[in-house]
Amino acid sequence: MSMRQITKTINDEQGQLVSETIYRAYFNEGSLTVKRIDNIDGVEEEHAVMDQPWKCLSDGTRQQFVDDEDAFDWLDSVKNAIL
Repeated sequence: MSMRQITKTINDEQGQLVSETIYRAYFNEGSLTVKRIDNIDGVEEEHAVMDQPWKCLSDGTRQQFVDDEDAFDWLDSVKNAIL
């Protein structure tokens, strides 16, 4: 299993940071699992966000992930739209 941490930021019209959310993506046996990281009173908690067995392509089709880098790159490219 491999893991990558991904940060999603939202900025206002002036470019000022409005919010930042941290996710951990895990790739295991061809499937991508994403969990949101919350820090509550100094205790880190992971909350399941999605299990993704394939990548969705812009033409509406789907394709198996080639490997963990392919899965993480896909997630990074779509994080603002689906997370």
